[in-house]
Amino acid sequence: MGRRGQADARDSETVGIDIGIRAVIIGAGAAGISAAATLREHSPKTETTVISKEKRAPYSPVALPDYIEGRIPVDVLSLWNEHSMDTEHTNLVLGKSVAEIRTNAKGVVLDDGSVVSFDRLLIASGASPILTGEMQNRRGVFTLRTLEDAEQIRKQIKERVIVYGAGAVAVKISTALHQMGVDVIMICRSRVLSRLFDEDICRLIHDTLIGGGIKVVGAHPHMRILGDPVDRFRLGHREFRCDGVIAALGVAPNTSFLTDKTIRLGRSGGICVNERMETSARDIYAAGDCAETKDIISGTTRLAPLWPLAVEQGRIAALNMCGETAAYEGALPYNVINVFDVPFVSIGSLEGERVEIARHGSITRLTVRNGLVVGAQIVGDVKYAALISSSMRKGLKLTEVNQAGLGPRVPFRPSIGDGRMK
Repeated sequence: MGRRGQADARDSETVGIDIGIRAVIIGAGAAGISAAATLREHSPKTETTVISKEKRAPYSPVALPDYIEGRIPVDVLSLWNEHSMDTEHTNLVLGKSVAEIRTNAKGVVLDDGSVVSFDRLLIASGASPILTGEMQNRRGVFTLRTLEDAEQIRKQIKERVIVYGAGAVAVKISTALHQMGVDVIMICRSRVLSRLFDEDICRLIHDTLIGGGIKVVGAHPHMRILGDPVDRFRLGHREFRCDGVIAALGVAPNTSFLTDKTIRLGRSGGICVNERMETSARDIYAAGDCAETKDIISGTTRLAPLWPLAVEQGRIAALNMCGETAAYEGALPYNVINVFDVPFVSIGSLEGERVEIARHGSITRLTVRNGLVVGAQIVGDVKYAALISSSMRKGLKLTEVNQAGLGPRVPFRPSIGDGRMK
């Protein structure tokens, strides 16, 4: 077996450790950079090529709202450590999109027609924001996924903005822009953060936003974006002048280049993987926002576009790519959202019975199913969030979690009636 590493990693646990292989990574986000760093550490002879459609060196998009607000400088976002990553065996290709993957020939076709050959391939292509029909190809409609997006928002949004959406990204960008003095109107189709919290806690978040100066209004059947570039937004009979609209309606996996049917996709359009992050195609792996992975609570497979999960998936994929044996335990959704310095944490599932832990001045609400803790909602004092998350991963019962000193259980009742903490 030569330098090309023709043997399959599943046949040997030393491939890529003693012998250099060609590893190609599509995407330079959380999963891609985590995988590249893991290959650099565990298989330094592996020739790793990271392909990014962006023209900038890899960075973290998680802190983009803080960058927009001016709380951090742009260099803090950097992910590419030139001392550990920029070596003769790790190459970064910028400004190139992937047009096609040839699974049998083991080649990645780029948008300029060039082909990058591989022995192992990781697809970490991420996801893109969802846009409605009238938002597509329209000036003055912004998303927040890239540093270029953030810079455009900082440049164009000065007085008033319409934030269309009420999920985590919508809340984060709304609070950041409000802190900059921008008049923010959030369009909410159901309720704020409805997929993460119970109705009463959603109401608390809603009222906290309004109390801080952000306008939260319900969606209307007759909504229109006006102007090109956008300068007005019509909501029923009301019309608002604005500097633009920020779409925060969720994301969809970047898989349009997967024309080869040997790479199987799931119901959501994400790439199906097993516990080793392997796809249905030999020597091809997937991780991050484009991959459908197992939910540790429900056991079902789904997309879980969260940064920490992508980092872990990239690490697991890379270990298997270089011949080691590693398994991904599954995704446990974990969201932390600060609303005007009040922390809100959502972990795991909302499906089950509710149990509250007595805690003065804050809320700790557990979701319990068949005696097991499968979810948590925490407001204010979040010091036990990591412990609760660890308990869920271990499959601990409620009685075992209580023994960790969380506090006494109290009868469950909605802790917020009028939007204020009791």
